[in-house]
Amino acid sequence: MKNKTIWSRLRIGLLSAALVASLGLSLNLYNAHRLDRFAESRTLDEAMKTVQSADSQTQGAINVIEGGAGAAESLYAVGTVQSRLAEASGRLLGLGGAVSDSDADYTGMARTLMNINNYLGNTLTAGWQEGDAALQASREQALVDLRSLKQDLSRLANLAQGLSGAGAYDTKDFSEKWKETFEQRIKEDPDSGLHKTLSSLY
Repeated sequence: MKNKTIWSRLRIGLLSAALVASLGLSLNLYNAHRLDRFAESRTLDEAMKTVQSADSQTQGAINVIEGGAGAAESLYAVGTVQSRLAEASGRLLGLGGAVSDSDADYTGMARTLMNINNYLGNTLTAGWQEGDAALQASREQALVDLRSLKQDLSRLANLAQGLSGAGAYDTKDFSEKWKETFEQRIKEDPDSGLHKTLSSLY
């Protein structure tokens, strides 16, 4: 009887220890998940701040080209926009590879920015290296496309305003709003050369 009591107490003790260990592990996993979510939020916030910078740089490029600048200065202005978009897409691609359980389509977001970048480099500014005459021939169309892009990036910048300091926010909701933003913009401005390029993604 005494032995049974001892074994019973040992069993209860072992079960209690196992329960405590299990709770401790669950808490550690929960905290690790929270840290992952905060890291995800912080990186996305940084990417979107870069998009906001690209929005400002796009307005700068519009001002430069609208003001009658030559090919070299105009190429530099558009190149600044491209560098910001490349930086943002790189951050989003990094998130897509690092956060395997996220609900957000970071790869799709990055692909959108890369398509915009390719359009700026391969279509909008194509031929500008040849000189001012080439720019002059496409100046008006370039302004139309850049103004359309400015509206796209401004909408994205508005999405990003709610992210700063928000912590572990709903990334799935953000991803869906990103998609809705481009779907709406393409409907609003279907004749934009850039939007015709992006329509295959949305």
